[in-house]
Amino acid sequence: MAAPGGVSVSVLQYRSDYTNRSIEIKVTNAGDRPVLVSRAALSSTAFTGDTAWTSRDRADETSINPGTSTDLPAVLTASACPGREPFRSTARLDLRRADGTLGRTAALPVQDPFGSILQVHREDCRRAAALAVADLALLEPVRTERRGRALVGLLDLRMTPTGHPGTLTLESIGPTTLLSPPKGDTWTIGRQVDAASGPQTVTLELRAARCDPHAIAEDKLGTVMSLKLQVDDGESGIVTVAADPRLRQQLQTFVHDACARS
Repeated sequence: MAAPGGVSVSVLQYRSDYTNRSIEIKVTNAGDRPVLVSRAALSSTAFTGDTAWTSRDRADETSINPGTSTDLPAVLTASACPGREPFRSTARLDLRRADGTLGRTAALPVQDPFGSILQVHREDCRRAAALAVADLALLEPVRTERRGRALVGLLDLRMTPTGHPGTLTLESIGPTTLLSPPKGDTWTIGRQVDAASGPQTVTLELRAARCDPHAIAEDKLGTVMSLKLQVDDGESGIVTVAADPRLRQQLQTFVHDACARS
């Protein structure tokens, strides 16, 4: 069926969407009547399948009033690597009609004002290329050292070659909202692994990047490390590695303790 006049679809990501690879399917109603959405499905040549938000039941359907927009979160399917840019993206909406029946719209163009689809696809494919050469993992426990009045944390990153061809270079690691190097803005690494090398461990010295109480309480990305990697002689790019729940708690405890001593 044709979409009601004034209905359009776009996509974006919030910071809280990054770690679980979610995207917001934003439905805008510029028409003159409410629209009741039961399902919103994003289809893109960047991904291997459709990404969909689906209501749990009729009570969970989303009513979008005239002149408003609603973000419908959905977990992205796997990226189609390497893929061809530019990507083609469309969306279909399941709408509840006035008589109570459902109808599915024809494919609607999708606007991507912040380049979210391209960003996710590039990071996914860089990560796939990197992990083909070596596994990357943040290790617990977090250790601490007292240096004068400061409390310094020590966090290990392990790079384990898979045995497949290729060379992976870890150039640097960027700071997070909670963690940064004791000196400078980034951790400069310059370490390589390949099939002939054994596992390598990089130890990062940490300081608390900020100490305002809500920084820890509202943290979303403070324990997600951004690694600048190069595979073989390709273009460098950022790949994120997140701490697991136990390590995340240890890192947050370190920040709390370091701030208490400052």
